[in-house]
Formats: sequence, structure tokens, C-alpha cells
Amino acid sequence: MEPGMNERFLLCRRSSPRDRGSFSFRGRGPIRISYPHEGPGGQWSGGFLSPDGRTLLLQWTAECEVPFAYFVPARGGTPRLVMGERRIEDARPSIAHGWIRRGEAIIETLSPCSGADTHPRGEMWLVSPDGKRRRLTPTR
Repeated sequence: MEPGMNERFLLCRRSSPRDRGSFSFRGRGPIRISYPHEGPGGQWSGGFLSPDGRTLLLQWTAECEVPFAYFVPARGGTPRLVMGERRIEDARPSIAHGWIRRGEAIIETLSPCSGADTHPRGEMWLVSPDGKRRRLTPTR
């Protein structure tokens, strides 16, 4: 594996109240990331920078510790659910595990109605930032 590839980073919230939604990571300085949900509850917990440096794979933890993986442009912007759903109500909980070299994110979907605490296994996927995805078949 290349140095720094799939190195997990934490998003550091800026201290100023006017910088709400502004974060910094890996020495790149502040970037602005919109919050993906209306209302209270939830936070960005960290993520991974894509091999080409253009896309962030971020982890959102919502109320009751339900996780969702998002793609966001590395320069900042609006988050997009990794598994392609348009509304959070239609999304399965998902966990971001990193990237493979050719630029696909490794995503684990959890069983519906399960949170990160119980962590029942669902399916493993490779998902590209353009939305193409393929399910990984377990080996014996």
C-alpha cells in the first residue's frame, strides 16, 4: 500500500461560531462541508481522501449511532450518500472503510434498523464517486 493511502483522518471543527460547517484535515486548511441532514443530531466523525485527491469518503454518525457514508468533493461542498439514495429515509446504514487504488470506496452496508453499536454485518461494496457500484462476494 502506498504511504498515506487509506490513512483515516479526523475532521477538526473550527473554533469560530461563524465557521459552522468548516473543517480542516491533513494540513490542507479549512474546507466547508454542508451538513447532510436537517435538524439536530449527528456529526462528521472522519474519513478518507481518494487516491486521486479529489474526493473525500466521509462518515456521518446520526442520532442513535446510526452511520452513513458520504462522498464530498475534497475542496468542500455538498455531501452525497455513497450508496446512491437521494433521501436519507431511503438509505441503509453504511460504514466507510477506505479506498482501493483504482478509486473505488470500500463500503459496508448494515442490516436495516441496526446501528454501529450492534454492528450486524450486511454486505460489502466497491463504489466509485460517479455512482457505479458492485457487491463483493465473500470467499470461502
